[in-house]
Amino acid sequence: NIGFSTMVLTEEMNIQTIDEDEGTDLQTAAASFKARGLVRAMMVTGKALTGIMQSKASKKEFLKVAESCSVLIACRVSPMQKAELVRLVREGIKPTPVT
Repeated sequence: NIGFSTMVLTEEMNIQTIDEDEGTDLQTAAASFKARGLVRAMMVTGKALTGIMQSKASKKEFLKVAESCSVLIACRVSPMQKAELVRLVREGIKPTPVT
């Protein structure tokens, strides 16, 4: 995918995809990250992001997981979702990461 072709992602990374259609969720990603010591990356789909943005608790959990990642890729998201995600990350993670 684009993450590998741009060399943002590498084969050595622990990459978790949060995708409701495939049954993967935030809790699964968080548990996987705890179990492994590799550099972490997370990909989140627009559909999964819609669910995450529904509550403060899920936003908080998302930020907690995202903070432990070197890379966060949002795929199949609308421009509105992208703006909302950037705002969430900028307001929720300090120091402010590159978005």
